[in-house]
Amino acid sequence: MDAKVGYRPSYAWRSIALARNVLRLGLRWHIGDGKQVQINSDPWLPLTGHFCPFSSQDVLDKDEKVSVLIDVTNHSWNINMVQGLFLEWEAVAICSIPLPSRARPDWLFWNETTSELFSMKSAYQLQVKNLLWRASMGILPTHELLWRRHLRKDGVCFYCLSEMESVEHVLWSCPATNDSRLSEEEVKLFCCVAFFLWEQRNKVVHDHVTHNPCAVVLRAQNLCKDYKAASALSCGRDVSVESKVGVDFLGQVVWKPLFEGWFKLNWAVHGRSGSQQRWVGFLVRDFEGKVMAARMTMLNPLPRGVGSHIGAVLQALSFGLDMGFLDVVVEGTYALFDDFPRRVHMEQTVLDAWVEDVQFLFKKFRRYSVSTVSPRSNKAAMALAKVGSGLLRDRVWMEEIPVEIQAFL
Repeated sequence: MDAKVGYRPSYAWRSIALARNVLRLGLRWHIGDGKQVQINSDPWLPLTGHFCPFSSQDVLDKDEKVSVLIDVTNHSWNINMVQGLFLEWEAVAICSIPLPSRARPDWLFWNETTSELFSMKSAYQLQVKNLLWRASMGILPTHELLWRRHLRKDGVCFYCLSEMESVEHVLWSCPATNDSRLSEEEVKLFCCVAFFLWEQRNKVVHDHVTHNPCAVVLRAQNLCKDYKAASALSCGRDVSVESKVGVDFLGQVVWKPLFEGWFKLNWAVHGRSGSQQRWVGFLVRDFEGKVMAARMTMLNPLPRGVGSHIGAVLQALSFGLDMGFLDVVVEGTYALFDDFPRRVHMEQTVLDAWVEDVQFLFKKFRRYSVSTVSPRSNKAAMALAKVGSGLLRDRVWMEEIPVEIQAFL
């Protein structure tokens, strides 16, 4: 991205060099060791609208790297340094960036697609933004606008032939648009976002109180989740995570013994309705079914696009290694879990990096195997995760059965 055009470049290279400015608009840095990312000039903050910090522009050197903010001993953010250099809301955003369990190089990803890979299809989203801008300004060439400018004999809608074809009519009220409207859930989210935007505006105008604008969508999503959970409970439905895991795809109900010398490490993830936090439970048993270790803890933050199951597996493997269990069968309820160790990565995305971390930890075991079980066979680990989400604290047991899960063993 920083290569120079040089003397008498070819037409192809000159075209590529000119297109780099377009790529920079959508490229963002995923932080690994922070040695390639400049704090004040590179886009690396997970914020909307701007991706470089403001408060450090006059404090840090322009070439200072993000690596100076990372504690190399445990590969985590140096919270005291971050809080001392940046504004409070910027410091919160920085400390919320998940760091990998091991140091690896930073790399660029495309922020405008869910796959985090650039494609020509994603580049054409500018056309959509241009259309929305013209619609909001009222300058789309609708029949009504052309009629007002004496370019048409009438401004009647071409589809329904009953109303004037205004911007609102074409995009919202025309019967021809009924089949193209958003789903009920998407409309609810839009309404909640509009509600909180108006509430935020009123607080600024009347109370002179400002809030982080990035929290609007999160608050709207939480309100939708709370409403959905309350509606489900009123109808007598169970909305727990266990009920969402899926079909009992293996039909396994009882715990299966292992070969002598092996240990089974079960993991589960639980999240409370209306909360962004997730809790995980780990349970280790020997080949006779005796509980050797257990733990409940909060799931570490993960970047966008990385599922909670990957974070849970990373923490489960780290727990097994710390406890000294080197011959393990790692068991969870996520259907794709057993694909991780054999996954072949053809393209580099943020998700790929975290899956590689899973593979890296697997290689530290002497012997390992993975399997997927039904939720009914994983109730003990799920119970640990649920208890953790209620107590909001980390607990570890060694060679004893936690009281909270005795009924599930």
